[in-house]
Amino acid sequence: MTPPAPNPPSPAPDRVPVVVHADDPLLRAGIVHCLSPCPTVRLVGEEEGRRDAVAVFPVDTPDEAFKARLRACAQVEAGRAVLVTRGLNDADFLDVMGAGVRVVVRSRDAGPDRLVRAVTAAAAGHGDLSGDLVARLLALAVSVRRAAAGRATAGPVGPPSPRELTVLRHVAEGLSNKEIAERLACSEGAVKRSLRQAMDRWGVRGREHATAYAIQAGHI
Repeated sequence: MTPPAPNPPSPAPDRVPVVVHADDPLLRAGIVHCLSPCPTVRLVGEEEGRRDAVAVFPVDTPDEAFKARLRACAQVEAGRAVLVTRGLNDADFLDVMGAGVRVVVRSRDAGPDRLVRAVTAAAAGHGDLSGDLVARLLALAVSVRRAAAGRATAGPVGPPSPRELTVLRHVAEGLSNKEIAERLACSEGAVKRSLRQAMDRWGVRGREHATAYAIQAGHI
């Protein structure tokens, strides 16, 4: 009697490709150290240009140049990005969320288990925020709604000036303040002033918020 053929081994689960975007070698080393031993994660280099990879962005505090990198990253646009940061003020929080980041890990919590959970969520296109960040996001949403209600009570708000509108359109295209200044042959300070004027007019916080309001109001 012929013995039954052994069952073929189950295929190994696909490992999530992860690329780490970090200018600071210490921040990069910390993320690599946490993720390298994980059997469900495979670190890949930026040069591979894999669009299916999860992008991990470790940074102390995001500045304008960093936010421009976020907006230019295809993984962020696809919802496959993880931000690891020490802290975010309200404007920075709105900016990174406006850029498309849905997974944020505080640096103090960025151990191997937490990072793997964050990477897994991003790979599946899910959000992952700590409870306090969710509470902040809700509070900001309430604040924006109240500001909008206050504007409605006060009457219609005027449209942006031609320069403000031009700057906001470039923000909507994902350009940084520096890139907008180069495009318009003006200083970064002039770009910031135009954005500030639009934000003050509409009572919103952050360049992404101002752009979203302009789009919603039909100015863009």
